[in-house]
Amino acid sequence: MFAWWLCGLLFILGSFGSLPSACAHDQKISTKLVARWSPTSILSEAAEFVSDVDGHLFWSYVDNLFNKVQHLPPPSSDEGETDLATVAAFELLSASKMRLMEWALRTRAYSPKVVMFQQLAPARANDGNCEAFVHLGGDNIYCSVDELSKAINLPPQISEEEEIVSVAVDHKYPSNVWNLLSVSNGNDSQSQAVIAVLYGSLSSKTTLQFHEYLKGQVNRVGYIYRPWQKPTGSQEKLRLSGYGVELQFKSQEYKAQDDSNVNKPELGQEVAGFLFDTLQKNHPDEVENLEKLQNHLASTKGKKSEFEALKAWQVQELGLQACYFSTLQENVLDGLADVSGNFPSRAASLSSIKVPNDFKKAVSYNQRLLASQFNLDEGEGAFFLQGSYTDPDSTDLFSFMDSIRSEMDFMELLRAVYSDSTVNRDKVNTILSLGAKASSEPDFALDMRDSSIFWINDLENDEEYEDWPDDLTQLFFRMGGVMLRPVRRNVFNLLLTVNPDDIPTTSALLKMAQSFMAHKSPVRIGVVFCSPKSSSNNNELDELSTSGLIRRIMNYALSEGRTRRAFNDIVEALSTGEINLLKKRYSLVGEEFDFGAELANDFVKKSGRSTPGAFLNGVPLKWDSVDDFEEVVLNQLLREAQTIQIDAYNGRVKDDTDIFEYVMNKPNVLTRLNDKILDISNANYISFGTETWEPGKALKNQYANLASSLTYLTPSGKRRTPVTVTIWVYADIGTEEGHKFLKTAIEFLSDSSTHSRVAFIPTDTGTSAFKDMVLAALAANDIEKLKKLLEEYSDDRADQSSDGEIDPISSNFMRLAGVPVGGKGLVVNGRIIGPLDEDDYFEVGDWALVEKFSYDSCAKYFDGEDRDADAVMRMCSALGNPNTKTKNSKRFTMPDFQKPHVVETKRDLEDVFYVDLVAVVDPASRSGHKMAAFMAALKQAVGQWMKIQIVFNTPAKNSELPLKSYFRFIAGQRADEEIVFENIPREPLFTLNMMAPDNWMVEIKRGISDMDNIRLNDLGHSVVSEYELEYILVEGHCLELKSGTPPRGLQFTLKPENDAQKPSETIVMANLGYFQLKAAPGVWTLGLRDGPSRDIFSLETHNDKPVVVHSFQSVVIKVKVKRNPGKESVSLLETEEENSGSWFGFGSKKPESEEQVINVFSVASGHLYERLLRIMMLSVLKNTQSKVKFWFLKNYLSPTVKDLLPELAKEYGFEYELIHYHWPRWLNPQREKQRIIWGYKILFLDVLFPLSLKKIVFVDADQIVRTDLKELFELDLEGNPYGYTPFCDSRTEMEGFRFWKHGYWKSHLGKRKYHISALYVVDLVRFRRVAAGDRLRGQYQALSQDPNSLSNLDQDLPNNMIYQVGIKSLPQEWLWCETWCSEESKKNAKTIDLCNNPQTKEPKLEAAQRIVPEWKDYDRELREFIVKVQTKAAGQTSDSEDSSMPESSHDEHTEL
Repeated sequence: MFAWWLCGLLFILGSFGSLPSACAHDQKISTKLVARWSPTSILSEAAEFVSDVDGHLFWSYVDNLFNKVQHLPPPSSDEGETDLATVAAFELLSASKMRLMEWALRTRAYSPKVVMFQQLAPARANDGNCEAFVHLGGDNIYCSVDELSKAINLPPQISEEEEIVSVAVDHKYPSNVWNLLSVSNGNDSQSQAVIAVLYGSLSSKTTLQFHEYLKGQVNRVGYIYRPWQKPTGSQEKLRLSGYGVELQFKSQEYKAQDDSNVNKPELGQEVAGFLFDTLQKNHPDEVENLEKLQNHLASTKGKKSEFEALKAWQVQELGLQACYFSTLQENVLDGLADVSGNFPSRAASLSSIKVPNDFKKAVSYNQRLLASQFNLDEGEGAFFLQGSYTDPDSTDLFSFMDSIRSEMDFMELLRAVYSDSTVNRDKVNTILSLGAKASSEPDFALDMRDSSIFWINDLENDEEYEDWPDDLTQLFFRMGGVMLRPVRRNVFNLLLTVNPDDIPTTSALLKMAQSFMAHKSPVRIGVVFCSPKSSSNNNELDELSTSGLIRRIMNYALSEGRTRRAFNDIVEALSTGEINLLKKRYSLVGEEFDFGAELANDFVKKSGRSTPGAFLNGVPLKWDSVDDFEEVVLNQLLREAQTIQIDAYNGRVKDDTDIFEYVMNKPNVLTRLNDKILDISNANYISFGTETWEPGKALKNQYANLASSLTYLTPSGKRRTPVTVTIWVYADIGTEEGHKFLKTAIEFLSDSSTHSRVAFIPTDTGTSAFKDMVLAALAANDIEKLKKLLEEYSDDRADQSSDGEIDPISSNFMRLAGVPVGGKGLVVNGRIIGPLDEDDYFEVGDWALVEKFSYDSCAKYFDGEDRDADAVMRMCSALGNPNTKTKNSKRFTMPDFQKPHVVETKRDLEDVFYVDLVAVVDPASRSGHKMAAFMAALKQAVGQWMKIQIVFNTPAKNSELPLKSYFRFIAGQRADEEIVFENIPREPLFTLNMMAPDNWMVEIKRGISDMDNIRLNDLGHSVVSEYELEYILVEGHCLELKSGTPPRGLQFTLKPENDAQKPSETIVMANLGYFQLKAAPGVWTLGLRDGPSRDIFSLETHNDKPVVVHSFQSVVIKVKVKRNPGKESVSLLETEEENSGSWFGFGSKKPESEEQVINVFSVASGHLYERLLRIMMLSVLKNTQSKVKFWFLKNYLSPTVKDLLPELAKEYGFEYELIHYHWPRWLNPQREKQRIIWGYKILFLDVLFPLSLKKIVFVDADQIVRTDLKELFELDLEGNPYGYTPFCDSRTEMEGFRFWKHGYWKSHLGKRKYHISALYVVDLVRFRRVAAGDRLRGQYQALSQDPNSLSNLDQDLPNNMIYQVGIKSLPQEWLWCETWCSEESKKNAKTIDLCNNPQTKEPKLEAAQRIVPEWKDYDRELREFIVKVQTKAAGQTSDSEDSSMPESSHDEHTEL
């Protein structure tokens, strides 16, 4: 009976569950983020997406689009352009990529790339009437095909400065003209070719006409297309995605209250009027149904906006209850987004939910797995994309989308390759892990077991080492913390290859080796003496070269067992230049010891290094000068020691192990080295597409069509399987170099290859009988005939004519790969090696290395499978491609989690080629809502090809409310979204924080409300604001080339290619050599700032490489600089001061003389503090006789005050500068806005201001100045970098609040005083010289890991560092505060600070009017001025900005 009643009640409740709350209010908080540029063409954005998928499909998309455009009117809306783009791309992209393209278009992910191209357009084109135009360089712009045709037939003369600037992401129409330009270097062939850049819209018929004309001129014109639209003057800005907004409780923390029954929930728990504990006691047979009713009522109640104060026991399981609540929803992602986005409002209802024990056990079990296998703590979030870890806090939406596309690409490839076989998911995961394996392998090493090596010492057998222990455990210890302990084993083997004819270099290196032995370093020394010149076998020593002489002496010494003595004699002779004495000493050594020259030269060739060379345990060493050599050897010694220690610890190396043999038998040790083959740091890989290859099928990917048309040779002369290494050899066999290149490749294939097949692609334009016979032998697959031809017909190479056509296959390959006519090189399993230089000669051994390296790094994992060589080539190319976002990330094997929640998608459950995403989520965390938004957008876009699993990772117990904010995030589920908070509690006070990607600099542009103090009850309207993406950061790390240390104080400039954009400047930190520069979509040039930076240093890298900003993602560059000759010991920070001037380009006119200006720095956020700031400024100006320049943090000022500053500066005659430094991503962040502002007050003083600024005074916004600040500005700081005022001790009734007089601070400070941060003066020259900023950031990074430390960040940090960064204690009268200072001392006060009073908690405005008599006058004067400005601007009388603000404005500053 009760069950029927319960069901009826559930039905009734369900019927009314959707009714609106009676107390709902229509006030909203809405925010949007826009770009600085106008919306770009959807058609162009889609084109850039297609280009990213496959660059060669771009032109197919353009042609498809123009086929539609010529018959249709241009689309008039974004929806129309989206539809047209979808039709044009439909034939080119797979279904999943079409869905990804739609997602990218909704997020406007490719808009920056379109803007970047538009920025490259000549400035004067924007002022003309051209709908589209072609630019030939300089001022040569043509708006019609007729004009262009004439210009191409008679190309204009263009200076070097006026030439077209091409960037890597340009769309170049396939043409052999590009190959000619790449090798011409300004000679006649270049003058015959023209570069033409077409600027226009893809919906324009004029653009279509230009496009068709330029396609027909590709044999003599290098055609580039760049999207461009004529400026319309529209003020509309592009709406952005990929950001979030947090509404954070301010000053009213939603805390749990203490309860006597903390561990025992109250009986009689009430939900919606029902006492469920009583009901369950009375009806034990209905417990399950009652729990369902309780959870239903709780989740229904949770949709309301109000929230209640919770008791301590109620918050204990809120995290678990939030997790379980999410699983109860029909759509778990909607539930997760709702509970994580509205947690404070949902908390009360969540606390009423019963969480089953089996759910709790599953969460606990999963947390143990996460901690043991991934080192994830409770509450920590993570994405595992195909097993690759991603931190959701630091990941931006656009990088996430790129990673998804990359993984989907590879899954489509596997689906195509394995379409004819049954593969399980374990096999897929094994293949996925191969890309990470290659990147984690050790450096390649050279096999040093060679008879050409003279070993000078032997630690295991020489008498001088007999007292050393031979116990390998000695390797686990070091002497002096650095040097290794001696052990009588040949663990470390240093080999030098030298040319004795180069006496200075050889002498320096051998002397260094001699020093190692003299100081008894545990290193065995070996030397190879070689000379590229052949030595005479003349009997007379006098006629021998130095290398021939030394070779004879060393061979003789080796036979006599006197190697060490002979080596010392040779070093002495080379060092003193007394070679004749060496000849006399060894005059009896005859020609019988003149052998080994060829062996030595062969070994040097095998090493892949010219002389001098050095190898430690076979690993090649790199050094810039002999002075660096010892440090390089030591660093590699320590790395090798660590490797041996691990092997010894794991039992792979034992006491009876021959360690030298053990090291030389490792898989990374090769018999020869060749950096062209082994160095994959800048490797270029071919993309073969993701289609299924079938005989006779025309493929979309042009490389795929090329591969299917090639003829291959195998060792037997016939095709055979399995072949896992595919090599394309390309060369001009009409040249000696090209002929030898192909000849050695065929010799390798015939004599020693075990896994390879070879195809040959000629790159010459001529015809000859020899070439025809070679191609015939290739076509006949006759390897023996081909070998014979290459051996016998070498003299006929030049017998050719040059008027032949390039073979279609060759022409296609050269066009696709950018190979010039006559170029040589190879492509091995999709990796392009070359074009090689003329002197890059490949021997048979090099081809064997090509096979071994390619086989070991990838192909061997497919050996034995029933896969053809094409399939292996495609997979190895994809696995090696650096554009695969997660290639270098470790792929974890995901454990079997208990009850992971699988998100419902339309995925084919039989398909194993899905993209797997495991989301580790805590709904009660800051990252929970962002993760839910990512997954919801992902499910909507490509859910049918995904498997999304959610693993909950919330703390088992909470002592307080775990999440005290509301969140919203835009991830591109809809176009042109803006963030809206509805049903938000009206009574609490909120601050609004923008959560943008780390590399975005965002500022508020519009909004009349105070975003720092939002209380809906106090407002009669909704809150509306608009933020703008002002800059995209270019970040980097800079090191000195020789020392490897950051050049602290070095100044960089970033100059735009387009003069309409502003240049940017910055200073390098010592912390990680970090720097940041403000940029926008476009092409930029990195340089050193004129002055000491350019005088002392020059760029070693990035000196001729543009910095291209073409996406919303991070741009991070690594820069190396070197000192200029004669500047090796000059200190950058001690040079003469640089030219003064504006630093970041925002502000008023710069002062005539920096020396005459008092520089005042301050920060303010919120309308109240901006009002106080203006009054502080006026008090400074009224009392300071010198010129004053104010410096303000731009990103925290409201639009109102930024608009008012120019008027104030004009009225009161001061200068000002708006500065901004983005919080570095590597520096531990702060979450509360007030603490972020505190951080800016102290952490970035060395990089916020230009080096020309010598001193600055910080004055808090809530301060009144009563004296001339010049006195403080000129105060002697006695060698300290800054001066602070100590806290007063004179108001005795506050003694109990002086925390610095007991506990940690008392013991830390000793006799020193605790200083207040409201006023301080900084000697920036001294501050930088003692690296104060770097020290403060380092200490902050350590202390801020503990959330309970640095409670008053801007004060605690400098006081904590008082012994490392000294503080000059300013006289007490420089800062008077009523809270801490007596009334008697007020008459001497030079500044008055409106400190908060922990006893009275008096509002700040009331305190200001009571304490400071002149405050009212300042306030009145400013109000009247603001009214005057507003009246002038509006043309009518209006109230001042602050006149409507109540006197009891919220005062939430927590400064002492």
